[in-house]
Amino acid sequence: MKNLILSLLLGWAIFASPSQAAILKFEKGLGWYYFQNQTSSQFNQKFHEYSNKGYMVIDFDARPIGSSARYSMILRKNTDNRGWNLYYNLTSSEFSQRWNEMSGKGYRLLDQESYTINGVQRYAGVWVQNKEGYLWASYRNKTAAEYSTIFQDKKSEGYRITDIEAYNVNGNIRYAAIWVKNTEGIVWAQQRDMSRTTYVAEAQTKISQGYVMVDYESYQIDGVQKYAAIWEKRSGYAYHSKTNLTALEFANRSREYRDKGFRLVDYEQYATSDGTRYGGIWLENSSRYHYSKKNQLNNLVSSFQQINNLPGISVAIMRNGTMLYQRGFGFADKESGKVAHSESIYLGASVSKVICGTIATKLHDEGQLHNGTPINFNLNNATSTYLTNVKKSDNSLVTLPGIHFHTVAELFAHLGCIPHYSTGPEPNIQHYNKAIDALTQIWNSKLSSCLTGISRNYSTHAFTYIAAVLEQVTGKRSADLVRSELAIPYGLPSMRAMYTNSTIPFNYERVRPYNDSNNPTSISNNSWKVWGGGIEASPADLVRFGWKVLNGTIVNANARDNILWKNVGPSPNGIAWRLGVVNGRQIAEHSGRTTGTHAHLRVYRNDGLVIAIMTNRKIDALTPLMDNLAEEVLAPGRLTLVTTRARSTDQNLDQLNKQIVTYPNPVSDIVTLQAPGIKIKEVQVQNLLGKAYKVALKNNQISLKSLPPGLYILTIDTDQGKVTKKVIKK
Repeated sequence: MKNLILSLLLGWAIFASPSQAAILKFEKGLGWYYFQNQTSSQFNQKFHEYSNKGYMVIDFDARPIGSSARYSMILRKNTDNRGWNLYYNLTSSEFSQRWNEMSGKGYRLLDQESYTINGVQRYAGVWVQNKEGYLWASYRNKTAAEYSTIFQDKKSEGYRITDIEAYNVNGNIRYAAIWVKNTEGIVWAQQRDMSRTTYVAEAQTKISQGYVMVDYESYQIDGVQKYAAIWEKRSGYAYHSKTNLTALEFANRSREYRDKGFRLVDYEQYATSDGTRYGGIWLENSSRYHYSKKNQLNNLVSSFQQINNLPGISVAIMRNGTMLYQRGFGFADKESGKVAHSESIYLGASVSKVICGTIATKLHDEGQLHNGTPINFNLNNATSTYLTNVKKSDNSLVTLPGIHFHTVAELFAHLGCIPHYSTGPEPNIQHYNKAIDALTQIWNSKLSSCLTGISRNYSTHAFTYIAAVLEQVTGKRSADLVRSELAIPYGLPSMRAMYTNSTIPFNYERVRPYNDSNNPTSISNNSWKVWGGGIEASPADLVRFGWKVLNGTIVNANARDNILWKNVGPSPNGIAWRLGVVNGRQIAEHSGRTTGTHAHLRVYRNDGLVIAIMTNRKIDALTPLMDNLAEEVLAPGRLTLVTTRARSTDQNLDQLNKQIVTYPNPVSDIVTLQAPGIKIKEVQVQNLLGKAYKVALKNNQISLKSLPPGLYILTIDTDQGKVTKKVIKK
């Protein structure tokens, strides 16, 4: 069946120089994608999706599979808004017709391909609007002798070759090429029918002479593998070319080079005596390649991975909207050999809480869903406001038990006295379409022994209450809210609830989780705690999320600073985000871990810096690495490599709370703070109405003599974080 893709005029009004436009490869800072081995329907779906987003095809490949074919393409941003067309699965006569038609419309051929389906030779071509007015020519189905004659003729006429193809027609090799008038005087070279040894040697020689490979081809003549390549002398561009890769090797290289700041500009898939092989040319595209601190950051991450014996780890660092660094070390999946990279997808664990908090703040502030549907939601309302006569999946109506007096904001800040894993029941492990179905299994359990709105009691289970509230307010499942309110509108494609259904859908980028012994494990259905720990994402998307919160894109600056990132009562948390100071810098962050994953997201509020770290095995903490990475970016030379294992952020607070003990003396009204090995910097005192009292800290003691009788909250600021304590003055 013939497939025809129509002309598109899409993109941004940014113009490339003529030398860049000659083959549409030499330009930096471009958005790009590639897709390989797609069925016809998959290919068409991707083609339309990305062409509608302003991307254009620059390289096309087709390979026969039985009676059909698999298709591959590279797309780049259409920066100069030029018209372009892709036609494929054409017969020879149809290709000629299209060639004449497109030439007459002022288009030139950028890429051509030939392949066989069901014994019929097929042709494909990418035509681009010839904005530069180049003289150009193309030839196909030429024998070696015919090709040589044309080569000499066109070269003597001042043309340069930009694309070469070699393919089998009825058992014979035929050649095709595209020529463009060399108006810029670019120095170039081309070789074909090279042996493997000759190709490798020639490629090395050309690198030493300052050439960049722009196109290559591999094919067989009488069962012997041959190679062809085109080089151009270009300054200011690093590149990688790889050939004879297995499918896994190509996948790993592509992800590594993308992280390092390269984009794929030429893709080849071809038959060899050892089976199908792949190759590509990756051209420098991002400032990450030249980032001055990348080697120091590489050392920090790789050392941390090795010291902690982690299967895999991925890091993304963004500053002022620019992705400074993104890398992976180790394996996303050891058993299959897939490497970890910045777009590997990990379970976010408790980092899911700040994703929820951000969405909730947005709903509170704007009073509507992203699609404009009005809602009535206030974080400061009692949770019971929203959980009265709620319909479960079985259509029964339920109401929050009267033992609950917390507000929604207090649940986010862990001030709701809701039990955590070890202190209360958990819902049955099954798939939940509605949070209320899981919540009713735990909401009658005894609350933790604390004061609602005053005592911090970290709880993942509290976020199942929040999920039920948000589902009731919006009429949407939590899994759907992740996509509709955040991931889709803000360009975070990997961010989703892990269990949107009873099984996890396949995704090549999803990591394999490992247990403490580095053996493969699995993550059980966590749909009961989507907002508490059930969202997955890549570090690259997680850091983009953090940046879009910091720069006011997702929530406006006022809502961010006065709601989302403002402490709720005495808690160190705002709306889920933990707030604090690290090395004198204000941060908002969260971490999380469970079997098979560990994640940490930190935003430096006044430094424009966002860092995301994710691993596929839990460890004691990612905090030492986080601190070191930030210090290297913000103040290089001040850090020392931390190799000891600290506790995770929230566990660290709980441990710190246990280490600090208060000893009130009712006779002298002196409170002594016992904190071995901990430096106490300041103590703030508030009554239950929030009135603050000035007290002096001396020798780890404070005096309550001037305060009236009552219950007081002490906020104790230490060199390891803030904790709260209760004291009663009689």
